[in-house]
Amino acid sequence: MEFLPSDLVIVNPLRVKDWIVEELEASMLLYFTGRSREGAAIIEQQQQATRSGKNEAVEAMHRIKQSAVDLKLALLRGDMAEFARIMGSAWEDKKKMASAITNPIIQQAFDVALGAGAISGKVSGAGGGGFIMLMVPPEKKHRVAEALSVLPGKVVPFQFTNKGAVAWKL
Repeated sequence: MEFLPSDLVIVNPLRVKDWIVEELEASMLLYFTGRSREGAAIIEQQQQATRSGKNEAVEAMHRIKQSAVDLKLALLRGDMAEFARIMGSAWEDKKKMASAITNPIIQQAFDVALGAGAISGKVSGAGGGGFIMLMVPPEKKHRVAEALSVLPGKVVPFQFTNKGAVAWKL
């Protein structure tokens, strides 16, 4: 997505090769922290930090913006190691945007996952809870999922789809 002046948004679907999508799906683990979040409050905290000119937050925001471009390029090349590295850096930058983005529950999940073999991860959305996307070598996914099972959250199975988000509950 490109955001241009005058509120113009251009959406250019990426043409990602099937084998890359399959490798990315095999390399990702989705973990629900078990905690809901107050996204609006966290976003407000981020906006205040950037409006006040807090250098660390502003610089982190610029790096996060660049990481989106870098992630796209790594994805198009099928470079999962680079994708994981950029995702981890983007998470470190995101945490500099507002104090409520992370918390002890999220940090514990990261510590457990990384200790069991995950390479990196990032909380989706505003942060503070919700889902963590983890990059894990496919051969270590079972070990990471098992390690996370002792925490209050849960690993959530998922598949990529071309139809957008699809969910159901039994």
